[in-house]
Amino acid sequence: MPSGVGVRLPPSAPAFAQDRGTDSLVALEPDARLFISPQGEPTHSGLYGRTWPPAIRRTQDPLRHDVPALTKSPRIHDLRHTHTSCLIADGVNLYTVARRLGHESITTTADVYGHLMPDQQVRAAQAATRALAGHQPVSRSLWVRE
Repeated sequence: MPSGVGVRLPPSAPAFAQDRGTDSLVALEPDARLFISPQGEPTHSGLYGRTWPPAIRRTQDPLRHDVPALTKSPRIHDLRHTHTSCLIADGVNLYTVARRLGHESITTTADVYGHLMPDQQVRAAQAATRALAGHQPVSRSLWVRE
């Protein structure tokens, strides 16, 4: 799915939607829009203005002690970056992340999110070590005729 076309519906969304009573998501195709109006139409930009800013204001309410105050006002696009950061932190490979985001090239994903993987060389070396652990060199006597 090219960037800007819509939101990819994750395989876990139908079960999540059923738990929340939003059965309309269950029948969606994998490339269908996730956010739709009650009539099944694409949402309009006004929905964002009516829902996102009030939600952010509620998190910044000084009387709420159950959530830390935000230091910056997040944009809705920050949810995409947060989601991607969580995938990378959990070890999801970059190719899968790129496909999930709808990036046509893994290079785009690496350029934007590569800074989140500074330990990958160390992890690669550790993986190789684990793979080779227990491997004993073959006795030379098996190779040489006496």
